[in-house]
Amino acid sequence: MWLAAMASLGQVAPQAAPPGSVRVDDELVVTAERTHYDPLTQTYTFSKGVVAVYGFTTVRAERLVIHNAPGDQTAEANGNVRLDDPEANLSADNLRFSWKTDARTGHAENAIIHIANVTIRAKRAEMRPEKWDLYDVSGTACRNDPPFLEARTRHISVTPGKDGKAVHPSIYVLGHKLLTLPDRSFNLNPKTEGFNPPAISYRRGSGLGVNFTSGFLLNQQTNLLVAAAAFPDSRPGYGATVTRTFLKADSIDSIVTPASELGERFRNGYLENIQVRTPDQERRSMRNLKRSVAISSVWNQGATATGDDTTYSKPLEAVYELGGGIGDYGYLGQVRAQTIRRNGEAIHTRMILSGSAGIAPRPIGKNLDLIGRIDSSLFLGTNFGWVRGSVGAVYTPIPQIALAAGVFASQEAGSTPFSVDRLYAKNGFVLRADFNLGPTKFSFMQKWDRNLGRFDREYTASQVVGCLEPFVAYRKYPNEYNLGLRFRLDEFYDVLRRRDFKRTKPVKTQVSPQPDGTLKSGI
Repeated sequence: MWLAAMASLGQVAPQAAPPGSVRVDDELVVTAERTHYDPLTQTYTFSKGVVAVYGFTTVRAERLVIHNAPGDQTAEANGNVRLDDPEANLSADNLRFSWKTDARTGHAENAIIHIANVTIRAKRAEMRPEKWDLYDVSGTACRNDPPFLEARTRHISVTPGKDGKAVHPSIYVLGHKLLTLPDRSFNLNPKTEGFNPPAISYRRGSGLGVNFTSGFLLNQQTNLLVAAAAFPDSRPGYGATVTRTFLKADSIDSIVTPASELGERFRNGYLENIQVRTPDQERRSMRNLKRSVAISSVWNQGATATGDDTTYSKPLEAVYELGGGIGDYGYLGQVRAQTIRRNGEAIHTRMILSGSAGIAPRPIGKNLDLIGRIDSSLFLGTNFGWVRGSVGAVYTPIPQIALAAGVFASQEAGSTPFSVDRLYAKNGFVLRADFNLGPTKFSFMQKWDRNLGRFDREYTASQVVGCLEPFVAYRKYPNEYNLGLRFRLDEFYDVLRRRDFKRTKPVKTQVSPQPDGTLKSGI
């Protein structure tokens, strides 16, 4: 972030420049009313109205000193310091930094940092590539003063792309303290679920219960997922999965644990799930790199795919998962070897071969795109299989409105003792509409099946109110209903999840929805 941007200012060598400015290298140009260079110490001193420009980054200060001698690669900016960069904007009283290969550091006093739509104030900030420490910190995504909602802590540490911890954070509403929480850790690693406290959940037929699901990295390539659930009049469910990925850490941008075949099969589809906001979101999901093997043991797990209350146990299961993209196509495949039983019945041993492939949205007319995918599963040991294809068209008359229609068709063969293996809906069509009017968003989708009739109705609605976004989301199948508030922190977390800051794709800093209606979900 700003540490990377400031470090780049020091990777320079003195060169001649026109009067009034100094071109330190091909990209770095410093303008100031006064300039002094000491060849013995290889030190530049700039003062009065200093403006330093390096690529995407601009630094303004009353005084800037660059030490470029071997072993002393440091710099200081003093007096009304302001740094503007695509990743963040920062202002501070003083800023010191080092760009030594083995000791890159940054120090800021009375810093105000803007990242995406979040404003962070810190009395002191100590930055290293591998860890950021901020002291006497406040943060908010609200623009009003005092902020409607604000978090404060005496110390927060962040390991980019890994995790972070806030010491006794306090929540303030309109400047008044609401409560103080115990130390809070948070996950920033895209390949693991991180620790999540137990949550109250509702299950049809059982009522209110407790769910717990958390992931823990055993090392950079291995993740442990543990889950447990307890509901009235039901057997407790529990399980653990150990996943080993064969990808390098910096090439992983999604959860490494393979999705279960007991879950919703087409959950990442734009014409399958109203929570998938755009066809491009489906495309990115289908192209996630996957190279992993997993071993798991799961007991009394519900099956989302069936729409009933049946539970399954898999005493032992091994999975190999492979996914990625080739040209305009994305793919995901799984090979499963498992022992499985239903509601305490006899155990079956079998193998499952499953795969999905999709094409990127393809223009077929003015503001009209074609989308499509094919999915299949073959169950060896229970002698059953199915294949399903879907195709649709998405019409975008203006950027704020999308209208879509699609059809799906499938074919099953063989028989199976498990209802979860079968497709719930086999042949039908889908209609969907999205209205993204800046702060107001609404989406609606309906699905029909030749035998079931209208079997699904889904909608989402949200309205930005200041720094909050109340929302409601409903899906008849698979019986999901959510109502709550989002804090619109996605872009902020995207920056923190990154392990490096090469700034190949700038992140817009903003405090309100974009005119094109870019969605901002939150936590």
